[in-house]
Amino acid sequence: MNSKLKIGACIYSYAKLFFSKEYTVDALIKEAKDNGFTGVTVVASQFADGYPYIQDQWLADLKASMEKYDMDPVSWEAYIDMGMREDRDLSENEITEFTRNDIVYAKKAGFHMVKTQQSISPKIFKSMLPFCRKMGVKLSIEIHFPHNIHLPLWQEYLQIMEESDGYLGIVPDMSIFQNYPHKLHIDQAMEDPDCRPEKIQEILDHWDLEKKEKTFEGLGLNEKEKMYGEEFYEKNGVPSDPEDPKFP
Repeated sequence: MNSKLKIGACIYSYAKLFFSKEYTVDALIKEAKDNGFTGVTVVASQFADGYPYIQDQWLADLKASMEKYDMDPVSWEAYIDMGMREDRDLSENEITEFTRNDIVYAKKAGFHMVKTQQSISPKIFKSMLPFCRKMGVKLSIEIHFPHNIHLPLWQEYLQIMEESDGYLGIVPDMSIFQNYPHKLHIDQAMEDPDCRPEKIQEILDHWDLEKKEKTFEGLGLNEKEKMYGEEFYEKNGVPSDPEDPKFP
């Protein structure tokens, strides 16, 4: 592992303490500090009063807490709520405006990077570059399972990032590197009354990311067992590689 990497915490990890009203945001940041982390990311939609319309005082208090506990403001996590309106999805102009607002909020709170989702679209993502430069804030998109960098959409995003002088980037969720079914998914299949556990185990014993569903041949799977096998490969069959030159 790169010795320059630092380990931080997303205060989303402490959400239960916040929503049960046991801890304030300030207390959550202190908790992360006490647990040995050197920085935090903040999921604004969960913790910021009034999000997506945040008062300056809340931002000032957050910045003060970060400074008080000497914590690095790693990332401000924005949320594009496409279902905000019941009659339609957000328009391009609305997504752009909400993203600009999050960049401003992040800047005021002392954060130098905003993480958003792929619903921003390549067109809007690229259009944010001048504003990011003006504010001195980076804008990154989280890539999360079931997506991977080989998909045409993500190749388009990566090309935009490469031409942004470092202002536009990617935040990989660890799920995109998964190359074998998660235990919870395996347990679900094993416990399904329509599946034979020994057949699910055979699927796993013949696991092969190159042959994929071809490994089912001759196993005598029923429809439900085959369904789980297909899900296993669909969700884990094209893992991203951190050494892949397609990563920026």
